[in-house]
Amino acid sequence: LDHVIDGHPLFPATGHVVTAWQAFNKCSTNTKANANAKANSMTKANSKADTVEGICFENIKILSAVSMAGVDILTFNVSIVELETTGTAAGGGGTSGSGKKMRFTIRFKDDVVCSGHIKTITTINTNTDSTTPRPSSKFYSDPATLVSVMDSTKTTDLIEKQYIYSNFARYGYEYGPKFRLIQQKTIDGTVLQLGQTNKWIIYLDNMLQGSIHQPNGLYLPTEIGELTIYNTGIDTFCNGSSDSSSSSNSESSSNVIEYNN
Repeated sequence: LDHVIDGHPLFPATGHVVTAWQAFNKCSTNTKANANAKANSMTKANSKADTVEGICFENIKILSAVSMAGVDILTFNVSIVELETTGTAAGGGGTSGSGKKMRFTIRFKDDVVCSGHIKTITTINTNTDSTTPRPSSKFYSDPATLVSVMDSTKTTDLIEKQYIYSNFARYGYEYGPKFRLIQQKTIDGTVLQLGQTNKWIIYLDNMLQGSIHQPNGLYLPTEIGELTIYNTGIDTFCNGSSDSSSSSNSESSSNVIEYNN
């Protein structure tokens, strides 16, 4: 129980993101098989196919905290409903766009604890050399680049791990060892050095930690406007390990996601 807030072991907000992600993947299994067959046919015909570049979450509402106290297994029921197909926008040598937007609702016991939208980010390749431009970012997956950036930053602008987590603890963020990945960060949180993990929930939670500049009280996340994860480089910290076990009913787009405490 390394995620303790004000003395209470709570399921991380980023856990809901990963829960929705896994349910989305489960619901897409049959669709993906059909889409891949279609894509292969298109590729043979005219060398054009949709490439999934990443996943995008929007309008995430965290409606209730979920306690892990005295619980061996957390079970969530997730429903996925298709909303719409978004448009495309030109970029690079191809056309960037999105897959079908889905609405997810996560229930714990009888209560809705989280809802939001999820969609894939795709590129329609128009030639073999096309690339998709990425938004600028100051989070670096390459260690050598990160060291260079840190070295160019004034020492007084960097906060070290010990100070970061002792300061968190003062306000009730009682993170255990597994959730203490931040090695150092800039005061404004634009440059962040993380340790390695193979758990998406922990990795994303530490990204949220890094966005807290100087805590002056205890706050819980209740909303995430948009979160996009691109394929490139994500295996540096998270090498595909699953955070949970799951089962699904593709006909009703209903999923059961379980976490061992």
